[in-house]
Amino acid sequence: MCINHIDVLTIQETHKSGNTRELGRWYSWYYSGGPDGEFVIEQGERKWKPINRCFHGVAIIADNKWRNYILDIDTPTERQMIMKLRGKVDIHIIAAYAPTAAETMEEKDKFYDQLRSSVNARKKKGMVIIGADMNARILEPGNNPSDGIGPYVFGSDTPPTREAPGVEDNRQLLQDFLIRTNTTLTNTYFMKRPEHQITYRVDKTARTEPPYTKNRFEVIDYIIVHKRWQNSVKNVYSDITSGVDSDHYPLVADIKINLKAEYRKQKEKLVFQPCNTTEKLAFNEQLARTQPEILSHTSVSDWIKEAAAQT
Repeated sequence: MCINHIDVLTIQETHKSGNTRELGRWYSWYYSGGPDGEFVIEQGERKWKPINRCFHGVAIIADNKWRNYILDIDTPTERQMIMKLRGKVDIHIIAAYAPTAAETMEEKDKFYDQLRSSVNARKKKGMVIIGADMNARILEPGNNPSDGIGPYVFGSDTPPTREAPGVEDNRQLLQDFLIRTNTTLTNTYFMKRPEHQITYRVDKTARTEPPYTKNRFEVIDYIIVHKRWQNSVKNVYSDITSGVDSDHYPLVADIKINLKAEYRKQKEKLVFQPCNTTEKLAFNEQLARTQPEILSHTSVSDWIKEAAAQT
């Protein structure tokens, strides 16, 4: 993170139970791994039983320079967590891990319902950025802007291969999510070489070497933002040279938020008409009653100068 100047990193499949925080010298780790224990009844007594397993788990790592800007950490499930950063426009960073193709439709629907609820609750309160392993393969570019899929889809020029059961369901669920939340897959809006598109090794014996074909590599990880903030994403690419010991490659996004100052209508200045002779006499009479010492001077300015000198 330090070498690549990454400020915030979302991680999936941590397999770490409990919602915890680890503070380091340069970075802080925040985990969402579900409950770390449960109450059970043993021999008629209610006891706390620790849970030392987590089937999924997500995390967010943040540079400590942002620590004072963190307003909230929400951990709704072990598949999702949200970090809220304070700013002129608040930023909501969501780490998410979608069910694989082999999991049940009930689990998939539950995940997307929760993720959609999190996005809809925050999209009007600031920028929402989702860094997620969606376990979904996009086959072709979007047909219209409402699809949320750009023109640059990995392997779209090759014939589709036979897919395992559940893969089509995952793709349809992701596409439906994009339409219903008005969000976009930012990866697909930047023209990149295949090695900077791929995020996952299908062939576990492959590393970073070509050929970059769909039977060896895939794209299942995405940076997702609301269309309102799409222009804030300046670049997205995968880093196959990161050296991370995983079958996923890190996906990096350069995001810049341009804030427009709020225009405030200037208040009208009051314009006073010069007073006439009658008003001048009335003012001098009032001044003589309340501040008689002023009349002993040739002018008000002389009186002010003398008063200032005495103080």
